[in-house]
Amino acid sequence: MFSTASLPTTRSARSTSRRHREACTLLAALAGATTGLRLGVLFTSNRFRLPALLAKIATTVDIVSEGRLNFGIGAGSRSSVPIARRKYEAHG
Repeated sequence: MFSTASLPTTRSARSTSRRHREACTLLAALAGATTGLRLGVLFTSNRFRLPALLAKIATTVDIVSEGRLNFGIGAGSRSSVPIARRKYEAHG
């Protein structure tokens, strides 16, 4: 499981936290280890990282991968959704 959020979102991910990896860091590693693979996550929520930092991360991965990054960004879930509320509270 790869996630752009720092908290696991599913019961199986919480019970196997060793498998939970931060997506942007993993994409950078994959960029250096591959040459023909398109890289990306389904979407990245802009609620968990400062926009300038997220832009810098995406730019760095895109440069390291020589333009192979597929970058999708979204607002994330509503704070009324229990899992989202837990994440928002954890992030302040």
